Amino acid sequence: MYKNMTSTKTQTRPLRIVVYGLNFSPELTGVGRYTGDMCTWLAEQGHQVFVVTAYPYYPQWVVQAGHLRWRWSWDRLNGITVFRCPLWVPRTPKTMTRLVHLLSFLLTSAPVALLAGLLVRPDVVLTIEPTCLCAPVALLTGRLVGAKRWLHVQDVEIAAAERLNLANTTARKGSLGAYVYGQILRRFDRVSTLSLDMKSTLHKYGRPYERIEVFPNWVDTNIIRPVDASELRRSLGLSAEDIVLLYAGSLGEKQGVETLVLVLEKLAEIPGAKCVVVGDGPYRKRISELCTDRSDTIFLPTVSEERLTELLSLADIHLLPQRAGVTSFAFPSKLAPMLASGRPVIAQVDSGCTMREILARCGIATSPGDAHEFVHAIRCLVADRKLRTALGAAARVEAEARFERNRVLQLAWGAIFSDSLEAARRRGRATSADRRRGVST
Repeated sequence: MYKNMTSTKTQTRPLRIVVYGLNFSPELTGVGRYTGDMCTWLAEQGHQVFVVTAYPYYPQWVVQAGHLRWRWSWDRLNGITVFRCPLWVPRTPKTMTRLVHLLSFLLTSAPVALLAGLLVRPDVVLTIEPTCLCAPVALLTGRLVGAKRWLHVQDVEIAAAERLNLANTTARKGSLGAYVYGQILRRFDRVSTLSLDMKSTLHKYGRPYERIEVFPNWVDTNIIRPVDASELRRSLGLSAEDIVLLYAGSLGEKQGVETLVLVLEKLAEIPGAKCVVVGDGPYRKRISELCTDRSDTIFLPTVSEERLTELLSLADIHLLPQRAGVTSFAFPSKLAPMLASGRPVIAQVDSGCTMREILARCGIATSPGDAHEFVHAIRCLVADRKLRTALGAAARVEAEARFERNRVLQLAWGAIFSDSLEAARRRGRATSADRRRGVST
């Protein structure tokens, strides 16, 4: 049914969509990876996609080689028109440097977003949080051209600042920041976010609960699937008997690096276990220094998309440490690919949240802040091969049922497509009526 709907819409007129966000392809992790994949999917459906974004810098916090630093530019990527805006990237991201970083993108991108709106005349202006600083610009752009205005929240920044103590002015209920954010949320035609937990958090800032949609990150289960990773094992010096604990993702503050540190410290006490840490971020150097000259831990840089399937299948157990309270303002983007690889996941998860429900079937959920409980869960799975196999099979089923790429994107965009089709039909009927009136006159 959906294919017929998009086909009909494309025959009428493809949608013109402006996507406005800080992160985009070719970033390999986090928000940029998903925004890039979504825009590629939209272009494949026949829609015209225009992106206003920054130069790729995440998770290394360095603008990638080969990209301009202090100039505006544009190019074509997978059928998408991409406008790149300069921004300042701090060498060490901290409270004030992060804020200046976000403000620099706002200042350089706001004129481009407004101009893109006026030139493109989009049907939809979709802005991605982070950063919410760009949301007022998106609202203004949409209003000027009569476009549907959509905010998709990948990370509730103001709640994150409160939880992680990243700002002196927190997001307490009644604070100026919370009030302004609530006003912004109310003015968008559509607001979506990654999970029910994040939906509840956004509701606390004043957006009616029923007017917040759940639009989770996804995984292409045809690409990310269980495969034979024996060649990769051999290249890393791992034997078939080694139980591989894999951490793959950003090494930043909300990722619970203190738990990962304890896992690495206790690794020698877990017979047969080896740990592979893949990724970059502010804490990579600190963690790698703990494991100098150790044979039970391997560090790798972020891998390309082409190697991701084999890397995820390298794991016998996926590790997903998190800080307390993170699930209220963020949902780990790496969870869906972990599940699709058909391997069990051990994660630190707040009580009563969506992730606990998922991991009850395909992994082990432990309490945030309790690194010793996390290590104990590792010991249990390392010692029980049958349990690992059963949980891994359940993980694959969960990924296919809940996070499959086409299903997620069709559900998220289906209403937009049908609304736009109906609007086009109304315009067509109105035009025909005008013509008839002109003839009769």
